[in-house]
Amino acid sequence: SSGKQGKVYGISMNPAGAILPAGYMADGAFWWDQARGLWMTSSFYMNTLPLWLSNLNAKSPGDKALASKWEPKLPITSYIGTWPDDNPYETGFKGRITFPYDPKALRNDELFSESYQIVKSIPQGNALTTDLALSLIAAESLGEDAQTDFLSVSYAATEGIGQLFGPYSIEVQDAFIRLDEEIAILLNYVDQHIGLEHVLVVFTSTSGCVDPPRYMADERMSVGYITSGNVISLLTSYLHAVYGEKDWIRSYSKNQIFLDRNLIESSKINPDDMTSTIASFLADVTGIASVFTSQDMLRNHYTSGIGQKVQQGFAKQRSGDVLMVLLPGWMERSTFTTAHNMSYAYDAHVPLVFFGWNVPQQIIRDEVDMTSVTPTVTDMLHILPPNGATGRPLHLIPDNL
Repeated sequence: SSGKQGKVYGISMNPAGAILPAGYMADGAFWWDQARGLWMTSSFYMNTLPLWLSNLNAKSPGDKALASKWEPKLPITSYIGTWPDDNPYETGFKGRITFPYDPKALRNDELFSESYQIVKSIPQGNALTTDLALSLIAAESLGEDAQTDFLSVSYAATEGIGQLFGPYSIEVQDAFIRLDEEIAILLNYVDQHIGLEHVLVVFTSTSGCVDPPRYMADERMSVGYITSGNVISLLTSYLHAVYGEKDWIRSYSKNQIFLDRNLIESSKINPDDMTSTIASFLADVTGIASVFTSQDMLRNHYTSGIGQKVQQGFAKQRSGDVLMVLLPGWMERSTFTTAHNMSYAYDAHVPLVFFGWNVPQQIIRDEVDMTSVTPTVTDMLHILPPNGATGRPLHLIPDNL
């Protein structure tokens, strides 16, 4: 909209957290190279790293993160509303669930496939993200001319910590206390060098998480786990009985089943019939609330409820042929304490805060959908929203602007 004069960047420990907010036309997106302990990008954006990022990498950020232990910021008794530090619900680092943690000693835990992956699951990962953000703002002179620039900063370490320790852990509360300090460092820098009156800040989250089923079961809630291997094994036997002993299932990922479409076509089987047959079978499996097929997603328009949330996350080029929704409080059994990617309030209800440039003080108590974020920002900038935007803008602009 500015004739490509405005600069656009996205940063995160996770590739998706950097790439997706920045978009196709970004000047750059940077994420964590968990094999080398450095920041990286893709040739989609540039063939070589900018000098300022090479200089940052020369300081060995991965080794810097591993050099210090993770100890509680406050006395243990100061953490309110948490489980005890030693409790039966956390999986932690291969069973290590009490402070302090030595990331250098834990880096070879079987949870982590690469030497610096653990940085994404300790508060030091968020501190490195702040370092990257400050270096980028300074080097690229963001906010210093008349053109609006955009920077997305995704603090991903809290997600990694949350999955290992759960939402009621001292570790998660400690991570957010430290995250608050990182955000303060970032905003103070922006205020000093640009002025917060010139900056629109939007806070939100990628997800929530499910309360750990083991904990909720002890509180007499009707929850549990499904084991994906068992589900796929049962389904495979069923498909063999119905369609013959062939490898109909290509893969499984995150409650989605991917079929071998070429095999189905060469076997002269209607793929719609097979996905419908699978959906009917899976609907009777304990722990599964509902099942959708890719045909359901493509042919129907869901305007509310779980169907709408599933459809908003569906992409025909990448999503599965069959999509399962677990019952509330259920999760797939794994090495983690908790998980996300659910369609219920505990995962889909996330914070949303606008403040700064031209945002009057107010609280919107009506239900707000996350699809409103982008059109709200573009509305405030008096530009068209992206082609894929579907939400309605929130009315944040003062009447006298």
